[in-house]
Amino acid sequence: STVLTSDDIVLDEERQCVLVFVNFSKTNQFSRRHYCIPIPRNEDPALDLYRYVELLFSRVKAHEDSPAMSFSAKGFITHRTFTVKLKSWLSKAGLDPALFSGHSFRRGGASYLYSIGGSTLMVQVMGDWRSQVFTRYLYLTMEDRQSAQALIKSAINDTVGNTVLPQGVLP
Repeated sequence: STVLTSDDIVLDEERQCVLVFVNFSKTNQFSRRHYCIPIPRNEDPALDLYRYVELLFSRVKAHEDSPAMSFSAKGFITHRTFTVKLKSWLSKAGLDPALFSGHSFRRGGASYLYSIGGSTLMVQVMGDWRSQVFTRYLYLTMEDRQSAQALIKSAINDTVGNTVLPQGVLP
């Protein structure tokens, strides 16, 4: 199925995490791979997905093959509903909604994980990328770029040492 269903989301009480099983995605259009995203509990109740999924499943009695984000036996949040709501919230926050889409979370998540020290391998695996194309999403701040240049400078200085330039190269 191309829709994430209630059956694809599992509350793992032992590990205290939400397991999201994604069997279809942009990078897995023929469901040849099974991909699991473990999302740990969060100490902040407002950010605790485990808590919200637990509440959703206890309050909404939807069939296991119903869309995962069902809010009643027949009602669920569609991609369109999500993106319309997202753009409304962005506008209320004073941001230009035209600059964002649902896909912004993919790019933002990749950049955020990388910016907090996640390796490129972590970013690739968590984003389910099969190629290196994800590196186009990684954003380096000016501080990151300066750090990169400082690394290069340091390595060159360590390698070359005190090099004397030939006469007439620089004034």
